[in-house]
Amino acid sequence: MSIAVEPDESPDEDRPLPPYLPPDDRLWRHPSELRDHPTGPNPITLAPLGRPGGARTWTIALLAGVVGALVASGVGVAAGSFESRTTTILTPEVRAMTPNTLASVPLASSPGWPAIVDAVSYSVASVAVQTAGGPQIGSGVVYEIAGNRTYLLTDAELVDQADSISVTFDGTAPQHASLVSSDRQTGLAVLWVYGTTHAAPQIGTVGQVHQAEPVMAIGARAADMSAAVPGSISSVDRTVADPTTSVSLSSLLALSSPMPQADAGGAVVDERGLVVGIATSATSSNPQDSGLTFAVPIDIAEHVASQMLASKTVTHPWLGIIESADLDSATAARMGIDGGAEILSLEPGSPLARAHLQAQDVVTSLDGQPVTSSGQLTALLDRCAPGQMATLGYRQDSRAITASVRVAEQPLDI
Repeated sequence: MSIAVEPDESPDEDRPLPPYLPPDDRLWRHPSELRDHPTGPNPITLAPLGRPGGARTWTIALLAGVVGALVASGVGVAAGSFESRTTTILTPEVRAMTPNTLASVPLASSPGWPAIVDAVSYSVASVAVQTAGGPQIGSGVVYEIAGNRTYLLTDAELVDQADSISVTFDGTAPQHASLVSSDRQTGLAVLWVYGTTHAAPQIGTVGQVHQAEPVMAIGARAADMSAAVPGSISSVDRTVADPTTSVSLSSLLALSSPMPQADAGGAVVDERGLVVGIATSATSSNPQDSGLTFAVPIDIAEHVASQMLASKTVTHPWLGIIESADLDSATAARMGIDGGAEILSLEPGSPLARAHLQAQDVVTSLDGQPVTSSGQLTALLDRCAPGQMATLGYRQDSRAITASVRVAEQPLDI
């Protein structure tokens, strides 16, 4: 589902307006040029819900920072020269940020979030199950519609022991749902119900997700903004040992805000309205992770769901990274690279450990594709199959090294 806001046109105009300047052109033009352009400055718009893109609308606070930087560098800015209420800038691939720095931002009041929640919640259903221990409630996200069936992604722990499952979309009657399959190593399950008019939401990729980036968790309760859970990305590539299942889940997104059980299986979206993860009920046995919520990156969720629907054995490509992080921009500049995934911890005896990689090494490419962030490494690894050989480029003490590694199947207990 996409939302596009078109520029207003006066009803008495007798010819079409010239097109708006593209964002990368507008970035480098003086505001007076934009003011005098026949179309005037671009109005405030919500970025379209497309994959992958959309320029990001920044806040007035960021605009003030840009103006301050210009003044500090000796560039005079005349009063009133910024007549537009927004400034579109190019988003850097690598940013030096500290996790959780945006956790306290009141995201629900930010421009765009209400429309995003409204659009995505249309594709999120309440999942009610009956078990021997009593009823439980969670969420599910439309994944695919095929023929007269609608398939939903949900939380595996919610439905694994269910005697019966029903799905309710906002404004509809409960529908009986059937379990297609579930996967313990990602904490995901796929359900199906007979036809519905609720389409799948627009999806993004974990390759564009960075630490400290604001996100919103949208479960079945989020019929309005009050039930959506704002937060930020605490880390992009985490492995946690779930004490309730004794299974280790890898490559998870860690979110800064706790989420109620009813939102497990719901969507995690970024500022563009793209789904970047599926919330899971998995918790960590590490006390330092108290207050965090975990989500399966959407790339992995798609990989798992597609194999389930094709009745294939689900595979989990793994190199042995327990946790990685985006390389900070200062270190990247010192190394002369665009960025990378810095390994924070590595499983002994894993493929990367056998290839002599170690903590603080920085992965820069996988099979010839550049890796400029931790999320990109996760997205690229998901395209691999256990057993295949992969070529890894990395930096160790600023030395550029290439290694051949055999991708493994992720073990149950890391």
